Amino acid sequence: MKCRHTARLAARMGLALVGLAALCGCDSKTRPSGVLSITSLAPASGLTTQATTVTIRGHGFKPDAKVSFGNTRASVSSLADDEIIATIGAHDPGTVDVSVTNPDGQAVTITSAFAFMFAQAPSIGTLSPSIGSTEGGTLVSVNGSNFKPGLTATLDGVPVSVLFNTFNGTSFAFIAPAHSVGTADVVVRNVDGQDTTAHPFAAHYRWTPPDALDFTGNWSAFLGDGNDSPFSFSVDDDNALTGVTCFEGSHLPLPTPVKVIDGHVSVSSNGSVLFSARIVGNEQTVGTINFGPCHSSNWTGWKDHGLSGQRER
Repeated sequence: MKCRHTARLAARMGLALVGLAALCGCDSKTRPSGVLSITSLAPASGLTTQATTVTIRGHGFKPDAKVSFGNTRASVSSLADDEIIATIGAHDPGTVDVSVTNPDGQAVTITSAFAFMFAQAPSIGTLSPSIGSTEGGTLVSVNGSNFKPGLTATLDGVPVSVLFNTFNGTSFAFIAPAHSVGTADVVVRNVDGQDTTAHPFAAHYRWTPPDALDFTGNWSAFLGDGNDSPFSFSVDDDNALTGVTCFEGSHLPLPTPVKVIDGHVSVSSNGSVLFSARIVGNEQTVGTINFGPCHSSNWTGWKDHGLSGQRER
């Protein structure tokens, strides 16, 4: 009321409104200077599992002002007359009041101003494959839900490198390291600190000796030279390699089947290895090839289940 009266008086006297208002303690929005107020919060919500830094804008903030979210005191990292930057830690889900209290006891509160939101923990549904060689090298696909960008994963407590993470949050992959025979848990942790320890039933990966993995059947393989050139090989019911066929149709003759020993097989000619394979997972194998149109390259193969030449991962 006082500021409106001042404005009318200034108009009658032909005086500058802003200058006279300033003399009377009014700002350009007819707000008395020094009045404590909160005008905005950014952001106005945070996760229940991690700290959130909030910018509080308003007026009349004094040095050493205290900030509270509900009944919890926040830590203040920056404070000016019109802005406070405060950090609130993990909190139970729900909506709380936000208060700023100056050292002189003057306080302002905005009711139900900040929401602590529950973020779902990641969950593993399947590992594919779930069995690999003790020599390591298995490409393991992890399928589940609530996987967030930046997640980390451990196998038997040892960090593994996450190779890719889908945008829809349902899968990622890693290469299993060498390990002694046994079973280990895969644990996935999102950047908000939540992990899959509440869902361990589907997160087991097992190492087994390579000779315990079944190599029989037909396989499809792709070269690792950047050309993604396919070829295939076949293994008989005695776990012996019987043939290798290149992508251009060339066939590596094997007059005598070559046995798989301890998960390994190789075919040599004149002392040079033309084809070698090593089982790394239940349905995965890796190796090298130097044979005619196949060129010389490392390769990765998957067991073919009769899908008209398509490969399964």
